[in-house]
Amino acid sequence: MTDDMLDILMYVFDQYDNKSFNIANERSVNQMARDLLMQGFSEADINHGLRWLDETRKESAKLSPCEQQTGMRIYDQEESAQLSGKARAFLYQLEAHHVLTPTVRELIIDRAMSLNSFISLEQCKWIAAIVLYNYNQEQPSELEELMFYDFENATMH
Repeated sequence: MTDDMLDILMYVFDQYDNKSFNIANERSVNQMARDLLMQGFSEADINHGLRWLDETRKESAKLSPCEQQTGMRIYDQEESAQLSGKARAFLYQLEAHHVLTPTVRELIIDRAMSLNSFISLEQCKWIAAIVLYNYNQEQPSELEELMFYDFENATMH
């Protein structure tokens, strides 16, 4: 993931809620693309970012909300190389605190792996927030709060 790609995802997440931006609506996507161009992002990065968001929305819509799976996640060599140790620990903590189900965790991993670059903890948090937003339709402010929650020490920052 390039820094510009992460910046695009963060911009979209910060600037638009589900009432004013709909990735499935062509007019809304075109307006977002114009806004991103005005912010100085390249057309290639914008197209890549909006395509990534649309794929995330489509995959989130396929998930079943009634899931009661448990189990241990073993990361393969490619996933371990691409997802930082802190990113993997963050996903584990989200699951341990029942913020995500194993299926949603797998979608987060899939969306991170689709970026074909090293994913830091910060990037993983943004990916998780975007997936959770698309899956749960949580309000962005609630998800941003989650991103800064210290699960290990159980304190808010």
